[in-house]
Amino acid sequence: MHHRRPGVSELDLMIFLCPKCHAKVERTQIVLVEVTPLLLELWRERHPEGVEQLGFNFTAKQLLHPPPLLFDLKTLKVCTVTKLSPDIGGSKYPAS
Repeated sequence: MHHRRPGVSELDLMIFLCPKCHAKVERTQIVLVEVTPLLLELWRERHPEGVEQLGFNFTAKQLLHPPPLLFDLKTLKVCTVTKLSPDIGGSKYPAS
């Protein structure tokens, strides 16, 4: 049972919470994760000077602009290695 006003046992000012949620409201000093709106309201009542650091959702729902091209696809040339150097060190650089 959570008392919305500590020490006041009026039914209108009490709410039943499971032990886990009651501990969140009573003992949490800083809100760092998303909680239900009711728990956040109860936490704010209990900790009026408390600090909240709620996360932001930076996931884009759609691209506003197409991503920039890093290369000009019309002039891009593909390099291929056709012959390896036969030196003893096993170099993988093309022979000159």
